Amino acid sequence: MPLLVRAKAILPKGQLQPGVIATEVRNQVTTEGRRIQRLLEGTVKTWRNKPSFVPVQRVAPTQSRVVSVTVRAGGNAQAVDHFGKVNNGTTYRISVMSPRFRPKTTPGSLRAGPGHPPFDPVGFGLSPGIKARHFTQQIHDLRQPEFSRNVRAAIQRGIRKRGP
Repeated sequence: MPLLVRAKAILPKGQLQPGVIATEVRNQVTTEGRRIQRLLEGTVKTWRNKPSFVPVQRVAPTQSRVVSVTVRAGGNAQAVDHFGKVNNGTTYRISVMSPRFRPKTTPGSLRAGPGHPPFDPVGFGLSPGIKARHFTQQIHDLRQPEFSRNVRAAIQRGIRKRGP
């Protein structure tokens, strides 16, 4: 499964002690994974053949100060490949689309629309490629700052719960 979106946070110096603080951080990482997963699912909402997205959380061992969540594409290999082409763009397209064709997604947007018509190739040959949508970069840029703030807030909650 290709790497899609990763958000990381650096913990303050000192070890992440097992217990309340670690639990709060783990819960925050899980929540962030679900948020990123929902954003990615929204980009393919209207697709007939869509990939699934799987969050993978990593709360680092106590010696490291990095926590991260990665969301990967899975499921149907053809759907994962198509998502990669739409996300990263292509230089050319083998299918020649009719003039009526409108894509379901547009660069700069994280929403998928109905498109028109659903898929309308009129032949085969080389034609201009797919414009990159950069879904993964948009989601990373949207979620990374908030993820770091939320992890710091989770540490503070854990400290308050742990008490003196």
